[in-house]
Amino acid sequence: MSEFYIEYSESGRTLRYSLENLMPGSETLIHTERVGPWLHPYASEPLSPVQRALIAARICEALSFLGERMAVVGERKQGHV
Repeated sequence: MSEFYIEYSESGRTLRYSLENLMPGSETLIHTERVGPWLHPYASEPLSPVQRALIAARICEALSFLGERMAVVGERKQGHV
């Protein structure tokens, strides 16, 4: 198993998303609730669920372009199991 991170930048702000790839050819999941926070000096700027989902989709699209099998997993709604 290998672990690494993706660095995502937008409008001068940057965040890192940690990834684990259990085995070659496996599907990697991007969990929207794990996106963020922005790195310093923007760490105090919150990310909305919509922003997290958009960033997750962009990360997924970029890695899919590189030939990785990717999927986005959304946040759970409160009150649902």
